[in-house]
Amino acid sequence: MGVDFKVGGAIGVMAPNEPGVVDELMDLLCIPKHIRDRPILLKTGGGHWPTVWGEEKARELITTRRDLLTWCSDIQSYPPTKQLMHLLAEHTTNVNEKKVLDFLCSAEGQNVFCDFRTGPHVTMNQLLHAFPSSKPPLELLLQQLQPLMPRFYSLSNDPHENCVPRAGCARLIEIAVTVHETNNWTGGLRTGVGSGYFERQALKFIEAEEKGEKPDLRIPMFKGLMANPLAREFVADGPMLLIGAGVGVAPFRGFVQRRLKNANCANKVWVLQGVRDSLLDELYTGEWGVHESEVKKVVQSRKHSGKGKYVQDEVRAQADLVWFIINSLDGRVFVCGSSKGMGEGVEEALIDSAMMKGNLSRDEATKFWDLKKEAGQYIAETW
Repeated sequence: MGVDFKVGGAIGVMAPNEPGVVDELMDLLCIPKHIRDRPILLKTGGGHWPTVWGEEKARELITTRRDLLTWCSDIQSYPPTKQLMHLLAEHTTNVNEKKVLDFLCSAEGQNVFCDFRTGPHVTMNQLLHAFPSSKPPLELLLQQLQPLMPRFYSLSNDPHENCVPRAGCARLIEIAVTVHETNNWTGGLRTGVGSGYFERQALKFIEAEEKGEKPDLRIPMFKGLMANPLAREFVADGPMLLIGAGVGVAPFRGFVQRRLKNANCANKVWVLQGVRDSLLDELYTGEWGVHESEVKKVVQSRKHSGKGKYVQDEVRAQADLVWFIINSLDGRVFVCGSSKGMGEGVEEALIDSAMMKGNLSRDEATKFWDLKKEAGQYIAETW
């Protein structure tokens, strides 16, 4: 299709809110069912919304209430603001509910409000269940909600090598998604916007295949960050160490697939992969290409027997390899995964490795990796 996907790049996905959650929100706002899908004229005074693209300007377009709540406003990912609480207070008919809302907005209630914001994310639906007499007009509520932003996912294959035999060779891209689940206040679990959307689409696909049907499922996506650090710093030669945990290892598979096809790159790529349990969540076992056992080391944090290890522990154990790669011509160290815990732990392990093998002080080792980052030899993509 003419889209230049790159190894280590990412796609952007415009994931909608879950249909059932949107229906529940309209029920809570007492929006009559017969007008939910009726065309309306939307006028904005400026900014990007309801899109996330283009210039900041006033807009005028035909849409529906359902589409605005499904595709344009985030109703579950952000903590509530005082402006939102003010809006609920202004449109509540219950005296006690108004007292609580006013208190949360006041200087006296600042500490309670901060605890409220920094706890588990409260969804818009949950707020309206907590203050059932509050029925703010949809047009005012939309002004207080954050825009629904695209979710980005790293490509886990070499997009130049994979295709589906359909109409010649349709481009095939692969991603890895962990379904993000948090406790729901009604019991059970609720999923994240993006990962929950992929889960629903996957279940539709499985159900259709079981019925012998050919599903026609579409994902609203766009070419994402092909100039992100992982894609930008990929080079065809030079030793490479790839460190990742969970789905953070996904983009490295494409790197390895590309590198192992080049005879000149034999013995020049290594992967340290952290998982909780290799029997449950090790990604892409047997799918990395030739010499997988030689290039990939899996570290389990929850071993069935003995003490588990984290990927940063293996980084320290492989200090010789780390030091060899980072000091080689065109040598690069890539890190990808969650910044909380894994990213910080790996950075500390890299500093420790430099201290051990380079006989450096901690400040010198920290500076060493800072310089390698500036030179494009140490590339970290964390979230």
